[in-house]
Amino acid sequence: MPDDIRRPGVYAAKTSAPNASPAPPSAQPQPSSTPQGVPAPVLNPNDPADQIARQMLDEMPEAATPEERVKQVQEARAKAQEYVSLTPAERWLRNIKNAGLKESAANEILDSVLERGYWEKEYDLYNGRLKVTLRSRDAAANQRVANALDDVRSYDQLVVNQARLRIQLACSLVRYRDKSLPIADVDATPVQHDRVFSERLAFCDRSIAAPVLDALYRALIDFDAKTYAALSEGASSGF
Repeated sequence: MPDDIRRPGVYAAKTSAPNASPAPPSAQPQPSSTPQGVPAPVLNPNDPADQIARQMLDEMPEAATPEERVKQVQEARAKAQEYVSLTPAERWLRNIKNAGLKESAANEILDSVLERGYWEKEYDLYNGRLKVTLRSRDAAANQRVANALDDVRSYDQLVVNQARLRIQLACSLVRYRDKSLPIADVDATPVQHDRVFSERLAFCDRSIAAPVLDALYRALIDFDAKTYAALSEGASSGF
């Protein structure tokens, strides 16, 4: 999938205050429309292209007017339809190009993940003054992110992104300057994995200055884009 697609979170609705007046009965849902009466495009949740378009729209800033929203939907749908029309090999090539990877580098990432279970990349930040190493995450990290987002229960995308990146960085950061962060063995107990993760999260929270943390988040976003592009649709099919 294109590098600008992300998975949207799902959150419970906020409840009203105990003494608030009862809400009026909700009207039957109607298709949104522009002031000129032109219905806004409706995305089909069963259409693969519209599913991708919905993911794109979730990452876009909120439209200021109904007309702008219609334009956003039309543009996202056109991009998604063009993307699904590609062959798996073409999608993979586009994905790695968007991630700034050559085929040889993408294949190295793919081989490392398949053979070792992960791949690592060192980033030189601040013109080489700060070196950090990031490692691709396991499936348990995805569950940690899901748990964190469930705890947040916010509609604010900035809050959601902060909660997600915080957990992902703690799961991926394996070296900061000359300090190696602990990594639990694959066959370690769940308790040991939780303890090691807590140590890494505490280090990220307390030992890294906020402006530096922002730079690490940017490196993490680039790292994830390369990881997911190398293993994206098309790579597994062998073309």
